[in-house]
Amino acid sequence: GYPHVFNARVQAPLFSSPRVVDSTCANQACGQENHADAARALNAMAAQIAALRATKVPETQNPTNPGTPTTPPTTPPTTPPTTPTPAWCNKPALKGLVANGEFRTEEGWQALLGYATTSLVNVGKTCRDNAMLLELPNGGSDILATPVTALREGARYRLRAKVMLKGANARGNLYLGILHEANDRISYSSASGVTQSVTSSEFTTLERTFTYTRAQTPPRTTYVGLISRDGLSVLVDEVELTEVTEPKPTTPTTPTVPSTLAWNFENGAAGWAGFHGTTRLVTLGGNTGTSLESYARLYEGSGASIPLQGKVQGGFGYRLAADVMIGRNAAIKGLTYGYLYLEDTSGQGRYLPLGMSGTVGGAWSRLQQDVQIPAGTYRRVELLVLGTRKDQSLYLDNVSFNRL
Repeated sequence: GYPHVFNARVQAPLFSSPRVVDSTCANQACGQENHADAARALNAMAAQIAALRATKVPETQNPTNPGTPTTPPTTPPTTPPTTPTPAWCNKPALKGLVANGEFRTEEGWQALLGYATTSLVNVGKTCRDNAMLLELPNGGSDILATPVTALREGARYRLRAKVMLKGANARGNLYLGILHEANDRISYSSASGVTQSVTSSEFTTLERTFTYTRAQTPPRTTYVGLISRDGLSVLVDEVELTEVTEPKPTTPTTPTVPSTLAWNFENGAAGWAGFHGTTRLVTLGGNTGTSLESYARLYEGSGASIPLQGKVQGGFGYRLAADVMIGRNAAIKGLTYGYLYLEDTSGQGRYLPLGMSGTVGGAWSRLQQDVQIPAGTYRRVELLVLGTRKDQSLYLDNVSFNRL
């Protein structure tokens, strides 16, 4: 009820109704018509309350009261996108006796000694072009080879391949040629192969034309083989062995050999490369223009070199002259020196000294020396300018090698 309506302070435990008289209401009616009649209001709402139905709420899973787990909707599996395989590079087909010189697969090729591992590497930029990688761990030795049919005695053949060393700033000697296997021994000759110094900066073509001479012991197997003489891993591609027609006799002519060779590095390195180091062109300021810097030198006696085969001639005297410097700080004292490396057609090599010059950092010194090249034919000639203080850069400028 509502005690304040009746000026009372105690609330009766009854719903108000003017039709009820109770002692709790001081023996008076416990309500007032049309004013305090809660009982009538409840009776009017009874039918509405009975008609109510509970709203059904979808069951959800509560982290603290899991309830009945729901099954997530099934989504179809998605297939990851595949990268399309590039097409093979459009190159002229190789001809000759090597069955798999383009390395579409590894078929036919092997590491004869079983020490190295072989694998295919795509060296194409916008298309597929496989090369064979001969991986030599820990500077070991092995031979990458493929068998070829028996060659004809006295016939002339041309052997060719593209090669490149693996790694950065690497240089080493490779042999490409014909190998014979007989009595569990492998033999080869410089007469039917070529040895050349190559680098890791680009593919170099090795090529040799020769008249085939059969080994003294009839071979069980004849191979085309590649040998890394310095134990460096190597990439090879486009191996081709073809028989060539006998050249027509011609009147021998003396090749034209330049009498003056000079490098001022204003138009590039012009064939100079690091010798156990890395080279780059730098501008030191003043009036010196561009110079060649050999940096990141690995050993004492490292520097820069350039091949000169075909550009110098045996039996003549030559003079080396070069501006040299080790380091840029005046406190750096060093020693520079030059060599001319000669290797004859039989593979015998020798170093001819080209003088030495003390250096002070930040100042050019002059390295100059005359040398007499012994008469003969040389398949490899290399000019080297080297120095001490491997912790410092060696700089070269105004280099010349002129015939006297």
